[in-house]
Amino acid sequence: MRSCLRQYESDWCGQLRDNGSFCGPLGITPQQCISITDFFKWNPRVNTACTNLQLGAYACTGVIGGGSSSPSPVTTPTPTQAGMVQGCTAFATVRPTTTCQGILDWNKITLANFVKWNPAVRSDCSNLWSGTWACIAGP
Repeated sequence: MRSCLRQYESDWCGQLRDNGSFCGPLGITPQQCISITDFFKWNPRVNTACTNLQLGAYACTGVIGGGSSSPSPVTTPTPTQAGMVQGCTAFATVRPTTTCQGILDWNKITLANFVKWNPAVRSDCSNLWSGTWACIAGP
């Protein structure tokens, strides 16, 4: 990664295809998201299923003199819980084992913001529905 400007020690690659760009999974803020196209261009040894990006390995998240291609506009995945904020820029899949605290910790967001973006989950997170998508980066 000679020309790599930013690197991130990988620990999870699962949200790669969730919304067309990398943000939280690689510790990148929504303002620094990179497109899937750029990620694979800058990390050619990573397969498209992302199964060979090993825990503790480094992934390139920016290159010197190579601006990111513009990611596609963010499309809200479905289904979501009612009332989710419009203009969300990143999403997380809610699985049967997903907890609010896990979402907060993983994405480094506050409960107040998570509830503001996903009001149906309730202020105590007692109504988080498995099988839906939750906003993890609001407008």
